[in-house]
Amino acid sequence: TGQSRFEDTHFINSNTGWVVGYSGQVYRTTNGGTKWDTLFTSTFGNEFRSVGFFDSNTGLIGTLISDSNKILYRTTNGGFNWIPISPELSGKNLFFSSPNTGWIIGQQRISHTTNAGQNWFYQSSGSEETMLSMYFLSDQTGWISGYNVNLIKTTDGGDHWINQPDAPSVFNAMHWVSENVGWGVGYAGMIAKYNRIIVPVTENETEIPYGHYLSQNYPNPF
Repeated sequence: TGQSRFEDTHFINSNTGWVVGYSGQVYRTTNGGTKWDTLFTSTFGNEFRSVGFFDSNTGLIGTLISDSNKILYRTTNGGFNWIPISPELSGKNLFFSSPNTGWIIGQQRISHTTNAGQNWFYQSSGSEETMLSMYFLSDQTGWISGYNVNLIKTTDGGDHWINQPDAPSVFNAMHWVSENVGWGVGYAGMIAKYNRIIVPVTENETEIPYGHYLSQNYPNPF
């Protein structure tokens, strides 16, 4: 494609997906990646950092064009045209857990939507540091990794975040298959796995002893 650096990708099924590039291009495939078409080339700056689609037509691009120009863009025609919808959202990472529900993270901010990106509201993580990666299993349960927090988890859709002290470092990307098993990758070639092993507890039936018997100690110390 001639693109020197790709930043993010998103697929809505096994055939249809998008890739965004650092220099401001949007590519789409409809045959599982065999062929990629250039849908859009930016005229408003570069540094496309994240992409996500709610369906085949509606999607978002997050940018970090400059410190004063962190704009979220939205398309309703599959990526051919993009319009700005927010001048205040930085777009290091986008994640959608369902057709209407998603999050965007970046510099010192977590933002959440429940109506396919039309409106966004701020959620507090308890940290003022930059957030790098996230993964959600559902609209309620997810994780975010960032500087100075390493890993935080929510089970109520982001209203509250709990620090996960077992995380060895900040993760640049994560993937979870359940609340008990996940992976994170980071700097210096780090690959970390979380595997919470649940040990079942079996209760013994209550038994009434027939009697008591005291055995003689041997050798008897007295």
